[in-house]
Amino acid sequence: MFGAVVSRRSVLRRNHTVSVLISLWAGCSCNLLATEIPSSGQSAPAAIYWPADSGYTNVKDLGAKGDGVADDTPAIKAAYAKKGGIYFPPGTYLVSDTLMATPKRFFIQGAGPGKTVIKLKDNAPGFGDAKEPKAVLQNWDEKIGKGNNGQAFRNSFHDLAVDVGAGNPGAIGILYFTNNQGTVSNVHIRSSDPKKVGRAGIALAQGWPGPALLRDIVIDGFDDGIWSIINQYSFTFEHVTLSNQLHAGIFNSRQMLFIRDLKSNQNGAPAILHESGALTIIDSELSGNGEAAIDSKTHVYARNIKTKGYKTAIREKDGVEKGSDITERSQPFATLFETEKRSLNLTIEETPAGDWSNSSEWKSVKAFGASGNGKQDDTDAIQKTIDSGAKVVYFPRATYRVAGTIHVRGKVELIHCMESNLNTGKGDAPVFRIEDGESKFVVIQQLEGGYGDARLMFEHASARTLALKTMIPRGGFYKNTVKGAKLFIEDVCAAPCDFGNAIVFARQLNPENMGTKVSVDGGQFWCMGLKTEKAGTALEVKNGGKAEVIGGYIYYNRGNQMPDGSHPETVVNLNSDVSIAGFGGTIKETRGGETKTGSFKGTYAGRSATK
Repeated sequence: MFGAVVSRRSVLRRNHTVSVLISLWAGCSCNLLATEIPSSGQSAPAAIYWPADSGYTNVKDLGAKGDGVADDTPAIKAAYAKKGGIYFPPGTYLVSDTLMATPKRFFIQGAGPGKTVIKLKDNAPGFGDAKEPKAVLQNWDEKIGKGNNGQAFRNSFHDLAVDVGAGNPGAIGILYFTNNQGTVSNVHIRSSDPKKVGRAGIALAQGWPGPALLRDIVIDGFDDGIWSIINQYSFTFEHVTLSNQLHAGIFNSRQMLFIRDLKSNQNGAPAILHESGALTIIDSELSGNGEAAIDSKTHVYARNIKTKGYKTAIREKDGVEKGSDITERSQPFATLFETEKRSLNLTIEETPAGDWSNSSEWKSVKAFGASGNGKQDDTDAIQKTIDSGAKVVYFPRATYRVAGTIHVRGKVELIHCMESNLNTGKGDAPVFRIEDGESKFVVIQQLEGGYGDARLMFEHASARTLALKTMIPRGGFYKNTVKGAKLFIEDVCAAPCDFGNAIVFARQLNPENMGTKVSVDGGQFWCMGLKTEKAGTALEVKNGGKAEVIGGYIYYNRGNQMPDGSHPETVVNLNSDVSIAGFGGTIKETRGGETKTGSFKGTYAGRSATK
C-alpha cells in the first residue's frame, strides 16, 4: 500500500507549484497562550496566560534553549522522562530526533503556534525516506501500521507549531496516538522545504488510535496533510485548514472520520482521498484542481459543501456529484414511518470562549489552601478560590480529594484543572453544582475522575451556559435541573449521558457504559463523533426531543446482550425527531400508539410529524 502512494506522490511533486501561506506562520508579538484560532463564524481568538506553578515540567528548566540554534533534543527528552504535563515556553526548539511521549497521559502544552515552534533540523538523519517515515512528535513506540493498543489514555497536544524543516521527505509532524479521550488543538504543522516534502502533517497510523478530537489545525505541505490507515476507534475534526499537499489533503483507509469546517486549498491533489472506512463531512470549503475534491471508493455523507476548481465535487463508487456545491448527499435515509428522507440539519453553535489574558484574574486553588495530595479534603479551599472573585480558577496539576460540593458561582468563567485528578468518592451530592453568577457561561476543562468514584460530577442548576472539555469524569456525569440550559461538550469520555431537556452541542463524546448511553427527554442533542462501547442503546430520544448525530462508531466490544438476555436497539425514537448519518444499527420508533422496528445502514431519519 505504501509503495503505491509513494509512486503517485513522485508524479505530483513534479507538477506541484509551491505556495507559501506566510500569514499562517507569522510570529505573534504577545506573551500569551492562544486557546482558539479563528474559523468561519467565530470571533477573534482569545488568549490566556499560562501560570508558572501549573505543575507541568518546563523544558527550559531541564536545559532547553529554545533559540533555534542549539540542539534541544537531549533536554526535551529529559523533560519527557518526568512524564505527565510538559510545557514549552515561547521559543524555537531545534531537534534532531523523535520526541517520544509514551504511553499515556502525556499533555504537551505550548505558548501558542506563533510562539512555540518545535523545528526539525534540515536533512536530519533518519528522516530522508518517505517509505520509512519517522515522526518529530510521537505518542507510542510501535511501528507504523502495527500494534493493538487500547490503553493509551488522554494524550494531548495544545498550542504549538511543528516545522519538519527542509530535506526531510520521510518526516511526520505528529504521529498521534491516544485512546478513550485525547485532543490536538490549536496546532500548526508545516514543511519548510521549498518543494513542501514530508510524509504527513499528522499521522493516525498505529493500532488502534482514538477516539479523539482534532480542532483548530493548520497544515501546510507534506504528501498527506492527515494520513489515516488504521480501522479503530474514530476521529472528529473541526476547524481544519490544509494547503499544498502533494498527494491528498486527507488520506483515509479504514478509519472513521467525522469532519466539520475543513478549508482545503490544493494544487493537483484532492482535498480528501478516501479508500475505505466511514466519512462524514459538513460545512466545508474545498478549492483546487483535478478530477474531484473528494475522491472516494465508498459512500460519503456530505452536507453544505462548497468546492472551487475541481471538475466535480465528489467522485464515489456510485457515480459523481456534478457541480461545485453540495446541499446534502448520502445513501438513502432509512425510515420506519412516512417522513422526509433528509437530516434534521440542526443549527450548530460554537463552544464559548472568553478573554482570559489578564494574569491578575487567575487564582490557584493551592493559594487558598488546597493540598493536592489526594488525601486532604480540598473542597473548602476550592470554594474559597471561586468565591474570591477570580475570573479564572486553576488547579496546578496534582490529585485533589473533593468530598463536598463545589458551588460554581460569582465571577468565575473558567475552571482549568490542568489535567488534574479529582478523587470524589461515593455519595448523593454532586461534585460541581453550576449556579447563577455574573458570567454568562462557565467552562470546566482538563480533569480525570478517580477509579471507583460514584458521585454525580456536574449538576447544571442554572440557565447560564456550561462547557465541559477534555475530560474523563467518573461516576455519574451530568444532570440539568433548568429546562433549556445549554451544554457544550468537547472530547469527553463519560457515562451515562442523561441530558434531559438541555440543549446540547457535542464534539467527540465517548460513553462506555452498559445500557443506554445517551438519553434526551424533550431537549435537543447535536453531536459530531459519537463513539460507544458495551451492550445497550446508543441513543434514546423521547417526549418531542430532537437529536442529530453526524458520524459515530457503535462498538459492541462485548456483544449487545444485556444481563437480562435482551438485545436493545441502537437507536430508540419515541415521538421525537432524530437523524443519523455515518453509522448503522437497529431502530425502534414510536409514532402515536404505533411502534415499529427495523435497521439502517449509514443514515436514518424519523420525525414526529411529516414536515
